[in-house]
Amino acid sequence: MTIEITIILPGTIRSKKNSRETRYAKTKTGKLIKFMGASKKYREWETRARQAASHQLRAIGIVSPLDSEIKLEVKAYIKGPMLDLDAIHTAVMDALQGIAWKNDRQVKKYSEGSGIFRDKLYPRTEVVLEEL
Repeated sequence: MTIEITIILPGTIRSKKNSRETRYAKTKTGKLIKFMGASKKYREWETRARQAASHQLRAIGIVSPLDSEIKLEVKAYIKGPMLDLDAIHTAVMDALQGIAWKNDRQVKKYSEGSGIFRDKLYPRTEVVLEEL
């Protein structure tokens, strides 16, 4: 039996690889180091996405991440500048790792229905995952 689950992630999806910012951290010795990390907007989107996915999965009785191979369909409805589909897949896979599936290596296929669309009134990302 194949399980198909739809998860709605609120807000315009952010690209992790295209939204880098300079950040600073202290090492154990107290030395300040500079590095490029995900932007604040991406981190905020990822936090909201993880919370929404966790809530939706618990509502249908899924309390732990799936451990089978997965096929994904990702439809991003955005109001801002267009992103590339690869960046959207990467952001979804990173955000839902440990929530919907244990490891993003479980994602074996992308559906041909994946795409990017405009929706200025209700930006969201619809993720349909199917166990293979």
